Amino acid sequence: MDDLKLARLAGEAFSFITGLDLAYLDLERKPTLLAFNKIDARGPEGAALPAGAFPISARSGAGLEALREAIVQRLDALAPVP
Repeated sequence: MDDLKLARLAGEAFSFITGLDLAYLDLERKPTLLAFNKIDARGPEGAALPAGAFPISARSGAGLEALREAIVQRLDALAPVP
């Protein structure tokens, strides 16, 4: 199986499992961020990530600052106004 087909299959399985988990835990209405780790291990022809996803690498630190900023923005938006 080539990388593109494997990535598509993994993405479909992830979507299915995540949807079930969110429904079971009653988290469907909670804000979420989607991050994909190990981007440094992807080949140059790696599968495209879903829109809004954060490609990160724990090894090199790539993408972590953008993810951190998105987390802070989400938390700020959820904070109650005094």
